[in-house]
Amino acid sequence: MGFLKSLGEAPHLYDVMKTSPRMAVYLFKMTDEIMLVEGPLTDQERELVAAYVSGLNACSFCYRGHKAIAEMFGVEEGLIDQMLENLEDADIDDKIRAALQFSKKVTEQPGKLVGADAEALYLAGWGEAALMNIVEICALFAMYNRLADGTGVIAGNTKTTLTANKQHGTYIQNLIDFGMEVPDDMKPIIEI
Repeated sequence: MGFLKSLGEAPHLYDVMKTSPRMAVYLFKMTDEIMLVEGPLTDQERELVAAYVSGLNACSFCYRGHKAIAEMFGVEEGLIDQMLENLEDADIDDKIRAALQFSKKVTEQPGKLVGADAEALYLAGWGEAALMNIVEICALFAMYNRLADGTGVIAGNTKTTLTANKQHGTYIQNLIDFGMEVPDDMKPIIEI
């Protein structure tokens, strides 16, 4: 049940975002930069990290959505569930395992990260740009997970906006398509 009573019993995260459009514009534009701009991680790898982190945070809405997107990008169905149950035994290559091990520590024990954690990531074949992108995804989804859970958005009572033809759409455009009004002074931000 949604905690923002004005949104009814089954709000979508996009409904929640419409209650704070200024924050939503900045957040979704940042999401586009972190999740969609070409970088050291592929689309599939970024979605894998997003789903994994959301699963670690027990955010059913974000986990369900980003697991579905990761599967649209080719992640085997059931693999992300398997990784959450036992990452060490999951059928994944060692490079992505290292990225997810690092993601797990960033998510669950960020104050206990040490140089050896970064070194393990580098030894697996990732560079500094990848480390930064992984940290960005972990931080971004910590915020999304808290926004969804803190406002009562859950997967079981929420319609999905995911379709195969939207897998390359921008987050900000999806939010606008869902009906959020962008404040006039913020319209230049969405054009960047």
